[in-house]
Amino acid sequence: MEQMWELSWRLYPAAVLVTAGVALSLRGVILTSRGLCLPVGTARKNQTWVGGLRFLLFGTSLAVAAAGWLWHLPALVAAGLVIGFEETLETSIAAHALQESGE
Repeated sequence: MEQMWELSWRLYPAAVLVTAGVALSLRGVILTSRGLCLPVGTARKNQTWVGGLRFLLFGTSLAVAAAGWLWHLPALVAAGLVIGFEETLETSIAAHALQESGE
């Protein structure tokens, strides 16, 4: 693990991970805003919103963890991974509950 932390060429995979995280976050912003703009009685409005939120949170946490790896900030890596895991799990449970209820 120490070898990955000290890689001299870590800039390249970290940049790819940050870019992927930002792209997922932007997709999440678009989906979330689409879900919020739907009329109140629309079927699957809440599922669209929660799905967008899941992309937004996962992408942001991926970008934060990759930035922490790039800048040698273990607290940033830990925060990105822990928050990303917890929020992805939480929004997945909420999305499943919405799907089961027919929302």
